[in-house]
Amino acid sequence: MFLGIGPVVFRLSSEGRGVFGAVSKDDGLLVGIVEMQDDHGAWVSLQDSTAPYQLVLVKWAHFDTAVIDQLPPPEPRRVRIGFKN
Repeated sequence: MFLGIGPVVFRLSSEGRGVFGAVSKDDGLLVGIVEMQDDHGAWVSLQDSTAPYQLVLVKWAHFDTAVIDQLPPPEPRRVRIGFKN
C-alpha cells in the first residue's frame, strides 16, 4: 500500500483505537501527515496542542481505511513542431 507523503485521515480499526485512543478523535479518526512509510506501516506526524511534534508509527493493522488528498500529475508539456508562417 502506498499512501504518498502528505495529509491523511485514518479510520482506526478496533486494535488501532486501543493503541491510539488518547490521541484519536472520539469517532475513531486519526489525523496527521505521512512523513514516510515502510513494511511496518506509515510514520505519521501528529499535530497536537499538548506536544509540538509527535512522530508515530501507524501499523497497517491499526486502520481500516485512509483518506488522502492527492493532486493529479501535471499533463505533459507539448512541444509544437512545424513551419512558422
